[in-house]
Amino acid sequence: MTPRQQKGLLSTPRGECTAIISPGQLRQLEVKPETKGGIATFRTLAVITAIVTVVLGLGYLFVGSLVVGPWHIEPTDSVLLLGRRIGALCLGLSVISLLARSVPVSIARTALSAGTAVALSLLVLCGLYELPAGHAGSGILVSIAIEFLLALGYIRILFTERRAAAERSPHTVDCLGWRR
Repeated sequence: MTPRQQKGLLSTPRGECTAIISPGQLRQLEVKPETKGGIATFRTLAVITAIVTVVLGLGYLFVGSLVVGPWHIEPTDSVLLLGRRIGALCLGLSVISLLARSVPVSIARTALSAGTAVALSLLVLCGLYELPAGHAGSGILVSIAIEFLLALGYIRILFTERRAAAERSPHTVDCLGWRR
């Protein structure tokens, strides 16, 4: 062990972080697999999100008129162009979700969960605006329901993981200076 490691200093690409735990305590903080009951584990939601986005992505890329049809939107060339671009984005998000399904609790996983929750929540709000405004038909309600349930799942995960981190070590500060 180097003198820096004995003092609890760790070198990172962003600089140094002071570790406030001993090697013995570090073993106690190792990430354990998610074992809590219920369907809303990060792994489950990531897989469901990957499946939904791959279906949407392929739909928008290859049969865009079938995807926008239930929303009572005219499948013009412009709409289909945007649909293909959205399809490519959905396929990329599908890959991200699928590859991230086994990521342990971390800042990166929190960022993925928070970003997904925000995006899905905004889609719900947009859908709730577009329907009464007459810009979309009742078919959008299915999308709103799926987006709402997934957003709730990710929000639940964020609060559950934050609470678990606070219970483990209420006075820990990570490398970014965030109290955990």
